[in-house]
Amino acid sequence: MRKLPIPLIILVGGLWLNTIPLRAIPEYTDKEKKECAFCHPFGDLFTLNDAGKYYAEHGHSFEGYEEPAPAPAPPKPEPAKPKPEPAKP
Repeated sequence: MRKLPIPLIILVGGLWLNTIPLRAIPEYTDKEKKECAFCHPFGDLFTLNDAGKYYAEHGHSFEGYEEPAPAPAPPKPEPAKPKPEPAKP
């Protein structure tokens, strides 16, 4: 029997493990009609935000979940006042 190199085994195993969580994403997005970013920070499908944690802790349901109110907009800066021109002698 021929021996497989250890790095090849680690690589194949890592690739296989990396695909396991990705199988559930289409199921949840189809079921809930929400985008991935609703439960995950942008670009990080392995971390859950508050909505994702609620969904996981409540049997994969958003029943009873209330979205937080949006943050208020920052105040608009006041327009710049014109500088008075120096008096001419």
